[in-house]
Amino acid sequence: MNKFDDQAAKALLEKNLITENQYQEISSYRNLNIFSLNAELKLFLYLSILLFTSGIGVLIYNNIDSIGHIAILSLLLIVIGVCFYFCFKNSKGFQKSETTFDHPVLEYFSFSSKYSHLYIYRIFTISI
Repeated sequence: MNKFDDQAAKALLEKNLITENQYQEISSYRNLNIFSLNAELKLFLYLSILLFTSGIGVLIYNNIDSIGHIAILSLLLIVIGVCFYFCFKNSKGFQKSETTFDHPVLEYFSFSSKYSHLYIYRIFTISI
């Protein structure tokens, strides 16, 4: 455990905000040197969504004249509908606590459906 964490835990113990037993548990947990990869994995998830949607946006922008507006909007509507369907089908409902996903693909669908409407707006602004 590094010096700052040890001092913070001792300060809590001295202020009687935690018990001696809790202090020992904190110290033993910190000595395990366990860290979470959650933030790094979510960063890669956000980055992959950004790169995928940017690639689709560039592809649509370059081929808008041959594909057609109605076909692109129809495809985006279907993709958004499928993403929302899977999200609502597998949701746990409203919770006041942190909501977690059972499978990482559901989180990807959730983010994809949430940000797909931006490309519909972009298509309309390019075509006008």
